Amino acid sequence: MSDDHLARALGPWRNTQAPLSTALASALREALLDGRIRAGSELPAERRLAAALGVSRGTVTAALDRLRAAGWVRTRHGSASTVHLPPAAAERIAPLSATGEAGSLVDLRRAVPAAPQELYLEATRRATERAGPLLAEHGEPGPGIPELRAAIAARYSREGVATLPEQILVTSGARAALTLLAAHFGPRTAVVEAPTYVDALQVLRHAGARLVGCRVTTGGWDLDQLRDAFATARGHLAAPCPAWPSSPPGTR
Repeated sequence: MSDDHLARALGPWRNTQAPLSTALASALREALLDGRIRAGSELPAERRLAAALGVSRGTVTAALDRLRAAGWVRTRHGSASTVHLPPAAAERIAPLSATGEAGSLVDLRRAVPAAPQELYLEATRRATERAGPLLAEHGEPGPGIPELRAAIAARYSREGVATLPEQILVTSGARAALTLLAAHFGPRTAVVEAPTYVDALQVLRHAGARLVGCRVTTGGWDLDQLRDAFATARGHLAAPCPAWPSSPPGTR
């Protein structure tokens, strides 16, 4: 691991009243736990790491000594130091079961390895450069960025719904879009799935709509009930959520 990469992974670790060596040890430990630093990675030499972090070599040595004593860092004579999860931190928990008998612990740590930091930074740089003209604006223009509206309209058209960019209104999220629709149409009745996106229910109830539910099972919609629900709503409004539970309506 390069010293620059490690410095970025640690983030603003000095933002504490603790001694520098204690703060550095804590930052290294947290970065290892949440995946910013991968277990087994080699640390830069102490002198290089001290220069990259802008601290004395003594501070780095003290921090590594603290981690080494607790099992977070291992050092072999004549080789680089590597970071590791000590047994207590790496202990596996029992898998969740249908009966809920999984013990008293649930592992809420990240289940993915560290993000490819260099690729992420490069993608961010490209996005910032391409968004240059927007930086002079006070916010997103009106109904949305023209290029985005054109891309959305093109996708709808490819999927069989002829759409023009002028017909697209980009909002800050699914709830905002549904709130606008409910305010515009003022539906007396709305068809919703059960289960569905819970915010959709709140928005429609706030608009005064009576909700008509349609069961959704692992096999999909109950088509007979869906037909009856549409008949009951009499064309007022339907808010299906085909991407649920992975995302709210309109986001995929």
